[in-house]
Amino acid sequence: MKNALRIVVLLWVMLIIPELSAQTWFFDNYSVRDGLAQSNVYDLEQDSRGYIWLGTASGASRFDGSRFINYSRDEGLADNGVRALTSDPENAIWMGHIGGGISRVSCSGEIQHILLPGFEEHAAD
Repeated sequence: MKNALRIVVLLWVMLIIPELSAQTWFFDNYSVRDGLAQSNVYDLEQDSRGYIWLGTASGASRFDGSRFINYSRDEGLADNGVRALTSDPENAIWMGHIGGGISRVSCSGEIQHILLPGFEEHAAD
């Protein structure tokens, strides 16, 4: 009797499994043509307002789900690309740059370039 019950359960499971389907994931691909600052992305961070920040080889991009806003040295970031991103409790985004600089973008959009001892400021080209 136990073997018959096992066979019935096994057949039932085998009949149900083909009916199960895997989840389908959809991806959107974005590139420089869509407004991304640069195609080499080193880090991602989502802030408390839902923006996605991307650290790229030429600065940072903020994505709101439909368009990009790009930040670079021209907007006040430290030199070189953004290698690391993190947010703080005040909802500011901190950026670590390839050349060793640090930048901070406050939730109001104010940009600070923080100079560290031992790193020299590069002159504008």
